[in-house]
Amino acid sequence: MDWLPFIWLIFSCMNLTLLGLNFYEFLGFSDLEADFLNPYELSSRINYVIVPEYLLHGALCILFLMTGHWIMFLLSLPTAYYNLKQYLSNKHLVDVTEVFKVVSTEKKARLIKLGFYVIFFGLVITRLALSVVSTVFADDEDIVAWSTIY
Repeated sequence: MDWLPFIWLIFSCMNLTLLGLNFYEFLGFSDLEADFLNPYELSSRINYVIVPEYLLHGALCILFLMTGHWIMFLLSLPTAYYNLKQYLSNKHLVDVTEVFKVVSTEKKARLIKLGFYVIFFGLVITRLALSVVSTVFADDEDIVAWSTIY
């Protein structure tokens, strides 16, 4: 049995989760601009999901590296570098008192990351479909060999 479709299914679930978390953050900043959320509520919501997003993206990069998908690892590396840089400089959390000053830049950053995750999700789903097709239509020489012996 080929494990490649299951690995790509895990990658697609992780990427879909990252896409959802980033869309949730972008939607929060949009709601703040439209005055549907207050700054305290926005910062508590964003700060609750930002570290899991960073950890999940780091785990995705490590899994790409461990499974030998070098091109996908290299494509996801710039976003991981940006996340690590934000985390190490303590700029990853949203400050309640400074949220109105940074709302446009944070919204643009989330929109860029959202675009990256959408494109990356398309790549992962394409690789998932290709791995399923290659697994289903592959020549099963091992099965044929066992059936001729027994």
